[in-house]
Amino acid sequence: MLPKNCGVKVINKGCLYAFMKNIGVIISAHNRKKYIKYALHSVLSQSLPKELYDIIVIKNYKDEDIDNYITANNVKSIVASDETTYGKRILMALEQVEGRVITFLEDDDLYEKDRLLHIYNAFENQDKFIYFHNNATPINSDGKVIDSVKIINYYDPYPLRNKLYFRARDTIYKLKPWPTYFMSNPSSQAIDRELLEKWKMILEQLDTFIDPFLFIISLIEDAYVINDPAKLTLIRLHENNDSSTLFNRSFEEIVEKKRHFLMRAYTAVKIVHKEFYGKFGKIIDSVLESTYLWILFSASIWPSKYIYLGERISIMDVSKYIKAKKSLNMPIRYKDLFAAVALANIPDSLKEFILKNTYKIIPIP
Repeated sequence: MLPKNCGVKVINKGCLYAFMKNIGVIISAHNRKKYIKYALHSVLSQSLPKELYDIIVIKNYKDEDIDNYITANNVKSIVASDETTYGKRILMALEQVEGRVITFLEDDDLYEKDRLLHIYNAFENQDKFIYFHNNATPINSDGKVIDSVKIINYYDPYPLRNKLYFRARDTIYKLKPWPTYFMSNPSSQAIDRELLEKWKMILEQLDTFIDPFLFIISLIEDAYVINDPAKLTLIRLHENNDSSTLFNRSFEEIVEKKRHFLMRAYTAVKIVHKEFYGKFGKIIDSVLESTYLWILFSASIWPSKYIYLGERISIMDVSKYIKAKKSLNMPIRYKDLFAAVALANIPDSLKEFILKNTYKIIPIP
């Protein structure tokens, strides 16, 4: 059905969207080649009829085997430069992919076969902005489910085990506690195309923090939130994840991964903080405050020769962090928080000694 204001002489964005396929899938890869064909296969194997969704792959490399696979399956593809931010890659893909609803797939993750069908049903006949999120199953590099209750519960948290539908501004009342995962992992999110296009000037600057950003702009627009409790995404946790310390790495490898992740995250959060903080209400301010301070805490435990963001944490920061998390009904890991504060305020030489002698026993936040 066409929007009411569409006609032969009327050409506007709403009318153009009406002729698009329903869902656009953006598969993004940066350097990694090992898993991308599996990711694409999981999208091509969806139960939703193929005429209802479009696919595009955007990566920063050419590879004959991968490119031939993409071409053989009639999938659109773009090669971006190494310097192109993640947000800019999304916008480049958006210029070519159809879909009134946009969803994402990291190259190392997979979709369950009914994921796009669930998204289609969630958005069908909706005339409101929607933020969609589903639960997930953690897998290892070989595709086997990770047998850890703690990790499984992170991607399938108790508050998200029921189907939920509510206004974004009511999140703090509907989710008690509010799991961090609810605004995490692009492979588990979907959003109206129009929201991405409206906020593209900020999105293009971000090289990470994309997943919280999608929820934040949904909050700003007071979109309707749909939580699907089904485990529709397979999230691969492996040795090349920037933010994970689950794996047996050398101290030097952990330092490099953490530096890369935290520097990018800090830059992205500062950009969003500058644009949004103090302008759109207490919920958004608390999301930004808690995220920014978590990054600062995580960086401050390291000797400055390894990671230094130009700021150090204070007791006031701890108070702000606790206040922000409580206002969102988000759980607070007090033990980890105060351990980080204690570590942050000792000499660098002692920090290095402690980290080098405990990193194999105690995961570094």
